[in-house]
Amino acid sequence: MRIGIRHKLIIAVASLTVIVIGVFSHLIIDTQEREMLDELIRGANQLSETVKSSTRYDMLTFRREGVHRIVETLGRREGIDKVLIFNKEGEFGIDWENQCIADTCVTFEGEIRHGPTKEKL
Repeated sequence: MRIGIRHKLIIAVASLTVIVIGVFSHLIIDTQEREMLDELIRGANQLSETVKSSTRYDMLTFRREGVHRIVETLGRREGIDKVLIFNKEGEFGIDWENQCIADTCVTFEGEIRHGPTKEKL
């Protein structure tokens, strides 16, 4: 069976259409993924800045109850699973979920500090 020029042209146009649609779909999906990730990062940064500015005064005046109240309020918001506050050395100090303002610290390296001693997680 011989394929005529008309059928070859139909197959070529259909193939080209599928390729063009595939390329544009890929570009659109990549762009949308980047935009959604940027929006997620922007929202997280905005929330982080809100927490910092909300707790700044109470932390500077060492008012643990005020910091705890703010962290507790923020922890109840929809979409927030856990609120942790770290000091500038990267040590964990406040955990809303466990209701503690700890003398025990967990560092970014995964160490647990109980006063002067350390242990690895």
